[in-house]
Amino acid sequence: MATFQYCGQFVQHHLQERATKLTLFFIPVFTTSKAFNITCTNCGQGSTIKSRQKNALLS
Repeated sequence: MATFQYCGQFVQHHLQERATKLTLFFIPVFTTSKAFNITCTNCGQGSTIKSRQKNALLS
């Protein structure tokens, strides 16, 4: 749980990780990029966060 930047409420968040992978004949070879999105359960607003912010939320 953390305080969300838009509504200022101390509530739970949904964290999503999106990865782009390079494929060779439809087999994923390696990850080229990652993006982390966080959504507030109170107001529904979402934002993109960096991996360092994600690690701080999970610890």
